[in-house]
Amino acid sequence: MAKTRIVVIDDCTFTLQILKDMITELGIHVDLAKSGAEANRFIYHVPQPDLVLMDIEMPATSGDDKVRLLKKTPGFKNIPVILMSAKTRDEMERLCQLSGAEDYLIKPITLEQLREKLNSVLRMDIPPHP
Repeated sequence: MAKTRIVVIDDCTFTLQILKDMITELGIHVDLAKSGAEANRFIYHVPQPDLVLMDIEMPATSGDDKVRLLKKTPGFKNIPVILMSAKTRDEMERLCQLSGAEDYLIKPITLEQLREKLNSVLRMDIPPHP
């Protein structure tokens, strides 16, 4: 079976590194991109990622706009997306509904919150961190 692969998109290098460390610690392969355009080489690729974890507030194209584009693209619309931001829960729920994202995380993100969301969206059973 192929290893689970997640693409993380965030314009903040610090956030990318923290998420890379957390996701790698969970035993999952991670590809990093600083923009939606840069992420295209990981998303529109074979094999497709199992999930995209995307910041909302980015230059050029916002995360929720990128999700809308992805969900309109035949062959790629079934890739699950988790949006992330420091916005309120109500705003995140609204953006998920409007964009078609499967779920959201509110920053700052803990390893346990990330693990729970990945288990839920990917229907996995990643055990709690010791």
